[in-house]
Amino acid sequence: MTPSTSSGDVDLNSACPRCRQPFRCGVGDATPCACSTLQLTDELHARLAARYDSCLCIACLVELSTMAPPDLGPPAP
Repeated sequence: MTPSTSSGDVDLNSACPRCRQPFRCGVGDATPCACSTLQLTDELHARLAARYDSCLCIACLVELSTMAPPDLGPPAP
């Protein structure tokens, strides 16, 4: 997932919209972001993109990727 701020820039230091914990998105780093190591189904990716406007932390993505079917957690504000 690719987070963005209202200006369209990547927000590298933010809070996960699912668990509200602070995390640093690595999408703009020279090395691959931690989330790129996960295998998310097309269905899960589509559900996450429809529900959240920004990246989720790696802990939430790992948890969701192992659930069948995944519970996306509390609704986004």
